[in-house]
Amino acid sequence: YIGERQYLNKNLSSVLLSQFIESYIHSPFSACFVDPDTANLAAIRTYETCGFVAVKQLSQPPITCMVKK
Repeated sequence: YIGERQYLNKNLSSVLLSQFIESYIHSPFSACFVDPDTANLAAIRTYETCGFVAVKQLSQPPITCMVKK
């Protein structure tokens, strides 16, 4: 439902993603990795809001490697 029009621009994705990471990822792991399409600036901004940092960009496929520790 994050992509549904009535839920856009309400900061839901970053809140839900942060809660998910804290509940399910950071307990057993020390870091989380995501690789959004480099053209998907909304996704990259959302990940940055959640504390992810871009560590590398690849051209083929065009992805931005991001890590949250």
